[in-house]
Amino acid sequence: MPTVVIYNRLDCCSERLNPFNILIGDSDQVASNTKCGGDHQIDLSQPSISVSCPGMTGRYVGVRLSGSSRQYLSLCEVQVFSNAVALPKKWRTDGRCGTGFPAPGADPGQCDPDSVSPCCSPHNYCGATYWHCDCGNSCVDYRNTLG
Repeated sequence: MPTVVIYNRLDCCSERLNPFNILIGDSDQVASNTKCGGDHQIDLSQPSISVSCPGMTGRYVGVRLSGSSRQYLSLCEVQVFSNAVALPKKWRTDGRCGTGFPAPGADPGQCDPDSVSPCCSPHNYCGATYWHCDCGNSCVDYRNTLG
C-alpha cells in the first residue's frame, strides 16, 4: 500500500493546497490516473499530511487541486513510499554463482544484479567483464531479473 506525504508551505500561500487530489497510475497524463480517495484537506497549521492509498499501484503520482482549474497549486514537497515486499536475495556473498553454487531461494545461485559484478561467468564466478556478461549462451547476465 503506497503512502503519499504532502508537505505544505509554511512561509506563505499555505491555503493554495486545499482541497487537493492524489492520483496514481501508469499514465503520464495525471488526470487519466485513479484518485486515491476523494478530496483531501490539510490543516493549515500542520506542516504535512500522510495519505495511505491501499491497493493502488502505478508509475506516476500526481497532486492536483480539486474544483476550478483557475487556482494556483502551492506546496513544499511530496514524498511517496512504497510498502512493497522485499524479495529474498538469490545470490551468495562469496562471488560464486551458477550450478553447484546454490543460494538461499535460488539454485543455481545468481549474482547480485545491483553490484559491480552482476553476471555469472562460465566458470561460476560473478563479474562484469566480457567473459562474464557478453559470452553468449555460456554465461548468465542477472541484471534486471529480480522477481
